Amino acid sequence: MFKTFRFRIIVSCLALVLFSLGLAAWLASGRLQEAAMENLRASLAAEASLIEESLSAAGFDGRPGAGPRRLALRFGALLGHRVTFIAMDGSVLADSGVPGGDPSGMDNHAGRPEVAAALAGSQENATRYSSTLDKGMFYLARPVLVNGRQAGVIRLSVPLSSVEAQLASVRRVVLQASAVAAALSLLLGLWLIQVLSAPFGEIIEASKRFAAGDLGHRARVAGYGELKKLAQTLNSMAEELSRRMGELASRKGELEAVFDNMSEGLILTDASGVIKAMNSAAGRLTGIAPEKGAGGRISDIFGGTGFDEAVAEAIASGRPVSRETSAAFRQRFELGVSAAPVLRGGAAAGCVLVVHDVSELKKAERIRRDFVANVSHELKTPLTAIKGSVETLIGGAVDDREHRGEFLDAVLRQAVRLEDLVDDLLRLSSLESASARPDLSDFPLRGLVEDVHRSLLPAFRGKKIDFRDGVPEDLPVKADRKKLEQALFNLLDNAFKYTPGGGRVSVSAAAEEGLVRVTVSDTGPGIPADSLSRVFERFYRVDKARSRELGGTGLGLAIVKHSVELHGGSVGVESEEGRGSAFWFTLPS
Repeated sequence: MFKTFRFRIIVSCLALVLFSLGLAAWLASGRLQEAAMENLRASLAAEASLIEESLSAAGFDGRPGAGPRRLALRFGALLGHRVTFIAMDGSVLADSGVPGGDPSGMDNHAGRPEVAAALAGSQENATRYSSTLDKGMFYLARPVLVNGRQAGVIRLSVPLSSVEAQLASVRRVVLQASAVAAALSLLLGLWLIQVLSAPFGEIIEASKRFAAGDLGHRARVAGYGELKKLAQTLNSMAEELSRRMGELASRKGELEAVFDNMSEGLILTDASGVIKAMNSAAGRLTGIAPEKGAGGRISDIFGGTGFDEAVAEAIASGRPVSRETSAAFRQRFELGVSAAPVLRGGAAAGCVLVVHDVSELKKAERIRRDFVANVSHELKTPLTAIKGSVETLIGGAVDDREHRGEFLDAVLRQAVRLEDLVDDLLRLSSLESASARPDLSDFPLRGLVEDVHRSLLPAFRGKKIDFRDGVPEDLPVKADRKKLEQALFNLLDNAFKYTPGGGRVSVSAAAEEGLVRVTVSDTGPGIPADSLSRVFERFYRVDKARSRELGGTGLGLAIVKHSVELHGGSVGVESEEGRGSAFWFTLPS
């Protein structure tokens, strides 16, 4: 097995080393070529700059003559490069690459890319084949400035063969170094594989013993490297497993902390109904201290509460059982209890009793029952009146021209009352819906108050009530206009209804700390102190007889409350009996 393993590693390592070294050599060769060309360009640029200074000092004017030819030959011999001077029209003035520097017979160079760029005023370089010299060349052209005016172009040329010769020499060195490195890497790899393969037997043996549960054994691998780390990792794993098994005892304390801090009460019993443990929530909900309950029989401690029956039934049936109770605890809680058997081998070995506080749920159920009763009562009154009037009309009053109008008016009034009640119930249901969202927009509050007041004028014009609008004209609100209009309508309608003739109703508003506070005040009879906390409840009436007489449904203020709370605001009332009332609400600004 090790021979096969060793062979695979050798082949893999060799392939990896050769590939890596080849890639490195290829990348290095490309980079060296780039560096060589960049160095050549920088060197030629520096030389061209020096030649430019010499030409400027010699008064070069860009015209042909012996002077430019002598300079071209001198600089060509000095630098070892081909030096060419070109006039502004692209004609060659001198070239060190031709006999005597005489450019006669040479083509116009204005079309050469590097010359064209230099004639335009910028330094440029290019690489291409030269038909004049019959070889590949690297060119660098630079404009010649004399007294701030361009007088021509300097072009330096270098055969690419010299650069390629240098690169070939460097490549040979790189390839030789790569070959030596590959050989050394292979020899080193063979040695390392031989050294590393020996500890595998110890590691495999240690792994088998760990798997068998012998966590006290330790893998012993000498030296360094990954196998040493692997052995250390296996040993650390064995130590960690031993440590974690020792931590199970400490975890018991953590579980007990969770057990004691659960919001639900938890009671554990054995198969005979003896309480093994209770958490603090169970003690709080039942009034029995956990330390007093533990060790006692559940039938003795919780007899008659339904707890004992739930445990007995769960243990006997092997199925979960639920109960609700509030008996014998002398607590304010109404409790729900779920008993689940603890099964071992198909038999009940104990029971887990979970105690829930269902007081809020029961409260919600009572509110629902009260609501149904109130709605039924509110509907029954007008229906009874309608039924009585209709029966009277059927009984002969329909032919009584003098009185039948009174009965028909009564039917109409009660029908309108039923319609108002249904409308308010629908509004309240819409506001309480989980999907209810205010359609927010910005608008001036004073304009809305004026619209609501105008809609109420026809109904209360005869009472001659003094209405005062104290809402600032420039106070904006961001709210659902329809819902806010309904809330203001309900508050002002109540104020006008309960304010006697000659009284006063006023609306004021002000911005304060990120809120807009709106207050509707009246000089009506006021509200008794014991009713202030309930006026926003559905169907609650301070004066039931008078409220029905005025046509109220008992839902107006509940609609106000839910509408404002839908916006994220709050409502309240300040009143003294006989001294009027001030209803207020806030909206986020």
